[in-house]
Amino acid sequence: MDEVKIWALDGDSNVVPLASKGQTDTESLLEETLVRNPDLLIPGLRLVGRQTPTDGGPLDLLGVDEDGRLVVFELKRGTLSRDAVAQIIDYASDLDTKTDVTLAEHIAANSGVGGIEQIEDFEEWYSENTEGQSLHSLRPHTPGPDRLGG
Repeated sequence: MDEVKIWALDGDSNVVPLASKGQTDTESLLEETLVRNPDLLIPGLRLVGRQTPTDGGPLDLLGVDEDGRLVVFELKRGTLSRDAVAQIIDYASDLDTKTDVTLAEHIAANSGVGGIEQIEDFEEWYSENTEGQSLHSLRPHTPGPDRLGG
């Protein structure tokens, strides 16, 4: 594959062709396109990090969905491998080991990169953008005994 073509949808749901790119440019082009159009990933997504450092290396994109959950994105060109799946699990696990306050500080310290909004105080930003939810809402739901029927 020598050339990759990418399209976007405008506000009227019209397909808008973007410039064709060679294969080596596709991952960075896709990342840039998604930073400019995060709704292509998840409607209502707010990106808060790009190339955010973790113990496992930099994760491509970090966002907060409409429900206030933290979402990690790793972009890969070609076939998805087990190593790529392990990589995203490592990134998410590293973020999950942080306390709510440490995670908020980490996100704020690494925001403002590559077209991502600079967030001075993530806890304040999060509260304002999630109708007052606490940072604990960033975490995935863990079913308790009452949710398991026991």
